[in-house]
Amino acid sequence: MNSPQLPTSIDEAAELLELQMPEHERAELLAITDEIELMRLHFSLGIFVRNHFCLWSEDSELMKKADWSEDADEISHQIIVSLWRKLRANQKV
Repeated sequence: MNSPQLPTSIDEAAELLELQMPEHERAELLAITDEIELMRLHFSLGIFVRNHFCLWSEDSELMKKADWSEDADEISHQIIVSLWRKLRANQKV
């Protein structure tokens, strides 16, 4: 994947992730049938999202907009869930 364009919202991050994600990885994400199962991606796709979108940075616009109680882990999960829902909606699953 390319160097990051830093998103300012969950939806924007999900869109950027989809654009940068290879087709086979989108298919793997679509194969997950339950939202709870997405938590197993915490140490794989979740780490990528946190690092790629600089969610650990104090300068992250996305993190600045997040609720004070949310951390980079939670925001990365929200991004993955948002993309998963979008992919499923487009597939009419």
